[in-house]
Amino acid sequence: MSTDLMLKVIRGMVGMELVGMDVVEVNPAYDHGDITSLAAATLGLEFLYTLAASKSV
Repeated sequence: MSTDLMLKVIRGMVGMELVGMDVVEVNPAYDHGDITSLAAATLGLEFLYTLAASKSV
């Protein structure tokens, strides 16, 4: 799955009863361009935004 697709999936979960999320398989030692680390951080932050938006609905 691409980062773009995952962002769309996460944003589509607004209003659901969300509990948590897990990001796996990120190893900064092997991520020379920091692309995977930045993608994981972006997905985690987007989930927090979605979680906050779900609580206010």
